[in-house]
Amino acid sequence: MTSVFSRRRTALAMFGCLAFAAVAWSAEAERPSGPNLLPKNTLVYARVADSRELVDDFMATSVGRLSQDEKIKPLILHLYGSAAQAFSQVQEQIGLSLAQILAIPQGEIWVAVVGREAADPAFLAMVEVRDQIAAVRQLLERGKQAAANEGATVRTEDFRGVTLTTISDDDEGGVTFCDREGVVLVGSATEVVKEVLERWTASEGAEGSETLADNREFTGIMRRSVGTKDERPQLTWFVDPIALFKNVSRDSGGAQLALAMFPSLGLDGIKAVGGSMIFNTEEFDSISHMHLALDNPRKGILEVLAMESGDTTPEDWVPYDTATYMTVLWNAGQSLKSLRKMVDMIRGEGAFDRFVKSRMSDPLGINFEQDVLGRVAGRFTYVSWMERPAKINSGTNLIGIKLTDANAFRKTLEGILERTNANAAKKTHRGVAYYEFPTPPRRNEGVDQSLVRLPTPVIAIVGDYLLASDSAQCLQAAIASKADPSKSFAEELDFKLISSRIRQHLGSTRPGMITFQRPEEAMRAIYDLATAANTRQRLATAAETNPGFRALHSALEANPLPPFADIAKYLAPAGGMVVSDQSGIHYTAFSLKRE
Repeated sequence: MTSVFSRRRTALAMFGCLAFAAVAWSAEAERPSGPNLLPKNTLVYARVADSRELVDDFMATSVGRLSQDEKIKPLILHLYGSAAQAFSQVQEQIGLSLAQILAIPQGEIWVAVVGREAADPAFLAMVEVRDQIAAVRQLLERGKQAAANEGATVRTEDFRGVTLTTISDDDEGGVTFCDREGVVLVGSATEVVKEVLERWTASEGAEGSETLADNREFTGIMRRSVGTKDERPQLTWFVDPIALFKNVSRDSGGAQLALAMFPSLGLDGIKAVGGSMIFNTEEFDSISHMHLALDNPRKGILEVLAMESGDTTPEDWVPYDTATYMTVLWNAGQSLKSLRKMVDMIRGEGAFDRFVKSRMSDPLGINFEQDVLGRVAGRFTYVSWMERPAKINSGTNLIGIKLTDANAFRKTLEGILERTNANAAKKTHRGVAYYEFPTPPRRNEGVDQSLVRLPTPVIAIVGDYLLASDSAQCLQAAIASKADPSKSFAEELDFKLISSRIRQHLGSTRPGMITFQRPEEAMRAIYDLATAANTRQRLATAAETNPGFRALHSALEANPLPPFADIAKYLAPAGGMVVSDQSGIHYTAFSLKRE
C-alpha cells in the first residue's frame, strides 16, 4: 500500500518550495503576530518578523555589502544564474521560476511544532505573501492536482469564512492549508489550523485561549534577546525540550522510563531554550542571543554546569595572529563532585571511584583524581590558528588547561608517556620541551593530498598551562608568543575593541566565558586555497563530471577573485560572552561594523 508520505510527497514538495523561499530570505498587518496565534503549549517555534526587513538589514551588513561590491557582484550573479538554470527542471513541475519562488515571502514567516494531548505533535507554518498570493495559489493548486492524481483524497470545507483544503490518505492524517488576507497557513492537522484561525478571530473581538505570548519562559527569553538599544530581532526561536521529548515519546516504554528518571537526574530543571538574531543595529553588524532557562537552585546533572566568573584576559602564550579565541572559567572541583554524586546515584555507591581507578589510575600507574584532575586550576582555553601554506584543513586547534602546579604535573605527564609507551618524540622550541606523537594514518585517499594538511599531534607544558594541539607549527607559535611579549594577543587592537564592548555590555558583571573571532584570518586561508594553481586545476578536473563544480569553475573563470584586500575591508572582528545567573545561562555574540 502506498504510504501516506508517498501519497502526499508532491503536495508537500509544493509547500516545500514555500518553505525554501522562507528560509532563503526568511510587517505584520493588523493580524496578531505568531506568538499571539500559536497556543501556549507550542514546543518548537521559529519566526522571521518581516522577510523584507530581514533582506534589507542583511544586505547592509558586511557580508551583504561584500556581495554587492562591483568586483564581487558579477561572480555572485554568475552563480545565481547557474542556480536558476539548474532550477529549471523543478520549474517545469511547479510552474514557478526560482526568482518567483524567492519573491513569495512578503512579511512575517513562522514555523512551529504544537503539542497535542492525545496525538503526535502537529506542524504549523505561516507565510505572509501579500501580492504574491496568485503565484502561491498556482503552486498549491498544482500540489492538489498532483496529490489527487496519486490517489490522495482532496477535500475542502468552510471555516470562519476561510476555505480549508485538506490532502490526506484515508484516515491517516494529512496536510491542511488555506489563505486569508494575503497569508498562507499550512498544518499537519486540521484542528490545529482551525485553532489558529480561532485565535485570529478572537483578536477581532471574540474570546480566545492562552497563547505562546502567555508562556512565561518564552517571554522571559525574548526579553533578554533584544538589541543593545532594544532593537527588534529579525529572527527569534524557542524550544521547550522536556515537553517536546514527552510529546514525541509517549508511545515508547523506554522513553517513559527515562522521563521518570528526569527529576532524580535534575533534567526536569531545563525549562526552555531560545534566542534571536539581529542584523544592522546602530552599533553592531549583527547580534545573536541564546538563553538556556534553568531552575534555581540547580540539581543533578545541571550542577555539573559549574561555570564561574573572573579574569578572562588572554594568556601570554596565545599567538598574536589567532583566528579564534575562547576561554572559559570552570569550577572543576564542583563539577567533579557533582559528577561523582550522579554516577554513584545511578550505578551505586563508589561506582565513580571504581571507574576512575580501573580505567584511569591503574593503567597509568598514578592517582588520576589527585595527580591529574586535582591539578586542574579551572580555566580552559581554545585557540584556532591558520597553518601556512593554505590547505583544505589549514585551521589548527590548540587547547590550554591551566594547572595549579605545573612542575608536579610535568613529572606526572612524563611518567604517563613512559608507562604507556606512547612513542612520542621529545623535541624543543626556544628552550621549551614538547612531545610530538606519531601522525595518524591519512584518510580520504580520494582527495589530492597536496591540498591536505598533515596533522602533527603535540603536547607541552608552557608556563602554568598544559597545551595540546594537532599542529606542531601552532604549538611553536604559542611558545614563541610566550617568549616575546611584543607579540601579545591581548594587546591586539581588534581584540581590545571586542573586549571593550564586552565590558561595556556587562558593566560590573564578569563573564564566565568570552569568545573572539577574526573572520579575516579564516577568509585569507580560503582565499589563498581558492586562488592556488593546484586548487584551480583540481576544480577544472572535477568540473568535467560534476555540475556543481562546473558552475563554480565557470564563474571563477569568467569573474576572477579580486585582490584579498578588496575582500578584507568588509570583514570585522566578532566576539561573545557567556553569563551564568539565577535564570540560567545566557550567550551573546556580536560582530562589529566595518565602516
